[in-house]
Amino acid sequence: MDQILARDYSNYLTQNSISKESDFTELCRRIDGFEAFVGIASENLTRMEAHVSVAEQELGYTESGLKGFLKPIFGRQKVEHEATNLSQDDVYVPPEVYNTSDFFPDSSSC
Repeated sequence: MDQILARDYSNYLTQNSISKESDFTELCRRIDGFEAFVGIASENLTRMEAHVSVAEQELGYTESGLKGFLKPIFGRQKVEHEATNLSQDDVYVPPEVYNTSDFFPDSSSC
């Protein structure tokens, strides 16, 4: 009787392990995809921060809050302009960032 119970329990564990293996593999695949997404989002954030820094430099915006926002409008204008990555004829081109639908194609169904 003990051998039958041990064999049945062993079969039960084996069947559950096999079904859980595919679930675990899918979970690992999703985690890897999420890590890739976080890496791309981090790169995009770094790129956007660089563009914001250039824009702040061009506008003379160095302080935070309302005072920093109003200073370029009502404060003295700087005679000297610091060099930026844009010349007078250049047009600002925003950096390319990720598209949510590339990573979450079914997000409209949520």
